[in-house]
Amino acid sequence: MKKQFDTPQLILRGFEDLDLHAFYSMLDDNKKDGEVLDFNEVYKDFKAKEKSSNYYAIVLKKSMKVIGGLFVKKVNSTDYEIGYLINNSYKNIGYATEALRGAVEELKPDGAKNIVALESSKSVKPFKLLENEGFLSFNDLYKVMCFFKD
Repeated sequence: MKKQFDTPQLILRGFEDLDLHAFYSMLDDNKKDGEVLDFNEVYKDFKAKEKSSNYYAIVLKKSMKVIGGLFVKKVNSTDYEIGYLINNSYKNIGYATEALRGAVEELKPDGAKNIVALESSKSVKPFKLLENEGFLSFNDLYKVMCFFKD
């Protein structure tokens, strides 16, 4: 998958040094009640994601603000794992759907047939996002959802 791609409202690109504050804010916004974030751990996690080709910053085109992160990993020749985290202020607007649709479109030329795991930050039902894209769920046990596309 390309290191950067666009959707109508979003740019998905690798994390950059300037994204650290937005990354921390996103994690802080999505933390569990009473949980305290260790900045050093967050910094190490950010640096690992910045170097990895599996992580993408979700950036709003109109403001160039980082509003989330997307994880895409090739499991084998036809299967991929996808995960995402969206800042709470930008949830339920359609940005997660748009980011996932964009990722699925980018994976098609690579022969993607299955999304074998899809996870989000909270106990929402992210599989609806892929079902809307035409993927069919065949397993939703243990927080691992498997999808295939005809």
